[in-house]
Amino acid sequence: MQSTLLPHHLTTLEDLVHAVAGLSHIEVPCLQTRLQVHSIEKEKKPLQKSLDAANEKAAVWDAEYINLHSWSLQWFLLSLTCGLASEIDRVKNNQEKASKVVEEAMAPVAVKDEEIRDVERRNEKNQVDYRSLQKFREDLTVLLDEMLQGQDFASETAAHEEILALEKEITTMIASDVCLEEVRECLKRADNALLEAILDLRHTSIEKSINSGRIYFPQTAYDAILEARRMCPELPGIRSPEMKADTAEDTPAPAPAPAPAPAITAEDTPATLSSVPSIENDPMAAYYSPMQYYLWDIRYQLEALLLWCDERVSLHLHQEVEKRIQLGEKTDAWNMERRRLVKQVLLSSTTTA
Repeated sequence: MQSTLLPHHLTTLEDLVHAVAGLSHIEVPCLQTRLQVHSIEKEKKPLQKSLDAANEKAAVWDAEYINLHSWSLQWFLLSLTCGLASEIDRVKNNQEKASKVVEEAMAPVAVKDEEIRDVERRNEKNQVDYRSLQKFREDLTVLLDEMLQGQDFASETAAHEEILALEKEITTMIASDVCLEEVRECLKRADNALLEAILDLRHTSIEKSINSGRIYFPQTAYDAILEARRMCPELPGIRSPEMKADTAEDTPAPAPAPAPAPAITAEDTPATLSSVPSIENDPMAAYYSPMQYYLWDIRYQLEALLLWCDERVSLHLHQEVEKRIQLGEKTDAWNMERRRLVKQVLLSSTTTA
């Protein structure tokens, strides 16, 4: 032990103690900034959702416009009935409306993006200081480990166990958030596949070729939903939507009622989703067949699942920040106790020897 406690070790010890004490005050505001940024991002999500929806509707009208200028069944029938010109005018009018909606939806999203950048700019110095604090704290911990190697003191053992428990809790929450992010990617993949399927149904003859009692559900979306449930068994279930009744105005032909989808609505899920938004009263909505409404219903439920994931991540973030603050405080208190042991117990015994 005499060879371990050299004078320069004690000097380094005091320097690190003062360095940690000089920067520890920035830990709380720095970590709380993460919550502030997350809060703004949470406010941005419904705005981004509106923008995404506006872009999707614009894409539908763009696809409709292209379809009217292509050799298709729709083009042929409208040509025969002399309705092609009026239909093109109707689609162009809705294209212009959709474009204006997209422009209006972009503005609030840009405002939130600027708010996030402003908060991050104001926190840049704290971020640098916080990284320095973590480095000083780590160096101090390592140095005290070396100084107290082979020693066992009850006064610091309990504190160390509390620190290890906190670190384990933080690691568990981070791993859970990583899993939730993978689940979100699966749900987004399913959502994109459903949107593509809706567009396919609108511009192809797939729907007419589907046998009675069956529905058109893209395999990519099906596999992605099952993968999300495999990774997160507590994910709420997806109820089987009811097929919307066909109307002469909205749809060209009746469609059969869908068969249930037991693999998606797993019986072991603890919860099911309730009502979902409707596109029926949306003046910008295009005409959708019953099967297309069915897929839209699933898309709205996927949005609810994404929101569920976001709420879990938000809860974990608040808990993680709270535990990181506790971890910093307990680590500093633990190291100060070990510093006392080095100076008062080990040094006094070395002097006596």
